[in-house]
Amino acid sequence: MADQLKKLGQLYNIDPKFPKKARIVLLCYVLGLSTTGHIQTVATIDSCQHLNDDQQKH
Repeated sequence: MADQLKKLGQLYNIDPKFPKKARIVLLCYVLGLSTTGHIQTVATIDSCQHLNDDQQKH
């Protein structure tokens, strides 16, 4: 599973330095999967680029 998470993270340009749980949540967000049981809209990669700044990493 770790290899799959890494590959998907690379595909969606999610920084591998994020903690594992953060990467899973970001992947769920990008893929439109709910992490809370509520329906989400599917996001585009462009709309997630703001998540890759230094403030979000910390």
